[in-house]
Amino acid sequence: MRRQEGFIMLEGLVGVAILGLVVLFVISTFGMRLTFDRRNDIRSKAFYLAEQAIERVKAHPEGILTGEFQTEDFGTIEGFPHFRREYHFSQVPLPTPGSVTVWEVRVGVEWRKDSSSSSWKALELVSYVIQRQ
Repeated sequence: MRRQEGFIMLEGLVGVAILGLVVLFVISTFGMRLTFDRRNDIRSKAFYLAEQAIERVKAHPEGILTGEFQTEDFGTIEGFPHFRREYHFSQVPLPTPGSVTVWEVRVGVEWRKDSSSSSWKALELVSYVIQRQ
């Protein structure tokens, strides 16, 4: 009888150990998922800001020459205090100059975790805008 009791206790310990491993796996997977979702959310916001800037340039290409599009530093973009946006324009040379100008528009968006963080990440979106003269 004693052997059987020992065997039942051993089975119980093995079962508890397996259950503990499963619970640990589920908790760590959930934590990784939250981290991934947060990173993805931040990247989506950065892409949105870059896309929004490109659309503004397309709607008002004359602003390229007038200097309408300036760097927007951290804390100056409404609703996005941990992001900054930077514009770069370069004229694309055409084989035969005509009545249009083609601009390469690069919008860089940088972000950081919070206002005290020194580490940051960035993405850049590139598009082309045709300006008729």
